[in-house]
Amino acid sequence: LNSGAPVITLVAKSHDRHVELALRTTLEENLEMVRDTVSHLREQGRRVFVDCEHFFDGYRANAAYAKSVVRTAHEAGAEVVILCDTNGGMLPAQVQA
Repeated sequence: LNSGAPVITLVAKSHDRHVELALRTTLEENLEMVRDTVSHLREQGRRVFVDCEHFFDGYRANAAYAKSVVRTAHEAGAEVVILCDTNGGMLPAQVQA
């Protein structure tokens, strides 16, 4: 919090498989961590961006969960929620659809 950076960007797992394998936690706990962290930083008066890592891969695997990560970050007060094509596997027509 004392870095002086104008914005804090958090990386949030939005692919259910990554939540379970990389973070070794439940999907609900991941949402709680996103909610709690964003809320805490906003309470401290900080601007918060949330980078939804592997969003499009996660969307293909479990669209409801990927969208719930975005919704949770937004509702907790994130100013910007970034939908990342982390692996670069989506083409514009696929994203548009």
